[in-house]
Amino acid sequence: MHITIIEKDEQDAQRLLQFCLEYFKGQTVYFHWYPSYLEWSKGHHDILTDILFSDIYLEEENEILWAKKIKEQCPHIEIIFYSSNLQYSLLTYEVNHAYFFLKEDMKNRIDLAIDRAQSHLHKQIFS
Repeated sequence: MHITIIEKDEQDAQRLLQFCLEYFKGQTVYFHWYPSYLEWSKGHHDILTDILFSDIYLEEENEILWAKKIKEQCPHIEIIFYSSNLQYSLLTYEVNHAYFFLKEDMKNRIDLAIDRAQSHLHKQIFS
């Protein structure tokens, strides 16, 4: 399993990583962190990504547009959006994604988000 985190705040990325490590305890999982979609796209890591966690800020770059492009080019990637701002949740419906949660709810929602993403991945494999 390869998980990519797009998060400009390193502390939030570390927090998310910690919850993921707890979820995947004892499993082989590779994590990649990038502060922006632009940085991620430079490395062409889309091939190595199963689940992509994306914070939504909509300041310097539009994460929703980036996610749309990724899903068009790599439909196998399951995207989990999260944000501090609830109003961004409606924008996520423009993209075929696995889950959305608020940052403040991260600890309570991370397991469900990963479960849903893995379920979608499983369906892709066996369809």
